[in-house]
Amino acid sequence: MTSPTPVTKGSLLVVDDEPPIGELLQQWLQDEGYAAEYAPRFDRVKALLAERSIDLVTLDIMMPDADGLQVLEWIKEHYPDVGVVMATALGDLDTVLQAMRLGASGYLIKPFNMELVTEEIGLAMERQRLIAENRAYQKD
Repeated sequence: MTSPTPVTKGSLLVVDDEPPIGELLQQWLQDEGYAAEYAPRFDRVKALLAERSIDLVTLDIMMPDADGLQVLEWIKEHYPDVGVVMATALGDLDTVLQAMRLGASGYLIKPFNMELVTEEIGLAMERQRLIAENRAYQKD
């Protein structure tokens, strides 16, 4: 007898070049009911997006192998239905505004307040659900 597949609130990809932070966020989101994966580098982001359905990406702005804003642009170009929430330790409002202009649906400030993370991810997932429903409606 096979066990039923667990129902999740959605699938997320946590992108952070610092494994302790990325893995902590991944575990927190799993505990909150999301199917969460972790990717420390841009090449892993590309591979995971190609091999599975992801609803939302949390994306660190500062990455060693790629600028987070460039990764955001790449995601929006290749996977326009995937939501992106930027994560940054920077208090740089210009960078946050640029990310929003490029298609990010929100942002998280490091160090993370996990209750605010839960709230922001929930809002972003709801936006993605509404976008997907609207696209499906327009197709029909």
